[in-house]
Amino acid sequence: MILIIVEAVSKVLGMLLVIAIARKLGAGDFGLLAFALSLSFILSFLPLFGFGNLVTKEVARDKTKATSFFGNVTAIKFILSLIAFLIIMLIARLSNYPLEKIWIIQLVALTMIVESYIHFFTSFFRAYQKVEYEAIVKIGLSILNVALGLAVLFSGRGLLELMLVRFSVFGVSLVLTLYFINRKLGIFSIEIDFGYWKDLLRAAWPFALSTALVFAFAQIDTVMLSAMRGDKAAGWYAAAVKFPEMLSFIPACFVGAILPAMSRFYDVSRSSLAATYRQAAKYLLIIALPAATGLSILSDRLVLMFYGSEFYPTIFALRIISWAPVFAYLNYAGFSVFAAENKEKRFALIFAFALGINIGANLVMIPLFGHVGTSVTTLASEIIVFLLQLKYVAKYFEGASVQNIIFKPLLSTLAMAVLIILARQINIFILIPMAALFYLFMLLFLGVFSKEEFSLLLSLIRGDRPEEVLGSTL
Repeated sequence: MILIIVEAVSKVLGMLLVIAIARKLGAGDFGLLAFALSLSFILSFLPLFGFGNLVTKEVARDKTKATSFFGNVTAIKFILSLIAFLIIMLIARLSNYPLEKIWIIQLVALTMIVESYIHFFTSFFRAYQKVEYEAIVKIGLSILNVALGLAVLFSGRGLLELMLVRFSVFGVSLVLTLYFINRKLGIFSIEIDFGYWKDLLRAAWPFALSTALVFAFAQIDTVMLSAMRGDKAAGWYAAAVKFPEMLSFIPACFVGAILPAMSRFYDVSRSSLAATYRQAAKYLLIIALPAATGLSILSDRLVLMFYGSEFYPTIFALRIISWAPVFAYLNYAGFSVFAAENKEKRFALIFAFALGINIGANLVMIPLFGHVGTSVTTLASEIIVFLLQLKYVAKYFEGASVQNIIFKPLLSTLAMAVLIILARQINIFILIPMAALFYLFMLLFLGVFSKEEFSLLLSLIRGDRPEEVLGSTL
């Protein structure tokens, strides 16, 4: 629960900085930043390489492995980080970008590497069940990054100075993380065993492969759009993406909470696994449907209010891409089934196929329709992943009440949509909470939640162990 709150606060603070960057620097610089971040994000699978997942999984079982993991993985990550940075430098140099743009791309890449180390080190806090230190690092990083970033922007500085400050903030956060590692866990080590590296890489590469495919699937559109239509088009598209990204932590945290229970149920009760998946799909759909509907209907007001008139073309992209999370959230639920059954490779194949379709479609759609074409491609790609994974998980819907899972939430969303359309002239900060409350009323009125589901949600909010909660309610 602590990390969910931290993620929510970080997203809100991050959005404030995004809005300030867009308004102060304009669509061109905003698109340049989006390109640099997307390129670095795609190649971040190398320094990340799934080591965080490996720590959470292995060190949580056996704390004696912590010191060896820390020293050896830190050294391996340095080599992988160097490879990633050299690839990004090569791409920037071969693209004949202006010198300032190359510096910005390189600074973003260096920050990505530092962030990958923070991610790896904070995974030890999860393994030791000391997430409060991870929370301190993340919330401190968010506050400092936004505060100093806003100070830079409002002092009239540009994107290069902003990226220098951002790199410095992440550097400070890395030092703070290492301090906690040393003082609270006592596992700081420079132990290196080259024979152990092979075992670590062999164990981590399936995570790395899945991460590479998912990252490329999520970010390749921005890179292609910037390369084919310029930074302004990338800026308009990135501005649209930022709205649904605000809630992207919800499915990740939710699936992370239920995955241990689903893994256990796979061994002891397939019916409980099926019931858990259906509940996950239902809850995620209940969140995604109204969010997508509200974003689509209010896209013009939201874009002009937060970004300004220069981002008017973003409205058309947002109306389309706001529906992508509906399928993306359900894909998170589907992934939990693949992970519980140790079929991650099959899910990776689905993403590989969808990534190929995404790249091919963008090659056609971007020259014809620019950032709007990219939005269509992104939505279509999420639908393709959903349909492919649904073919595998459809068996878990046997005996399920489709009425409760789909029809009633959809009916509640339609009622909310009518309310938003009729009252769209009301102040948006009043309209959104009012629509959310009305949606909740419709869910309750239609009896979407059972008493057992209420107990489940309250227990998860209190922080009870998912295995115990689900085991007592299914």
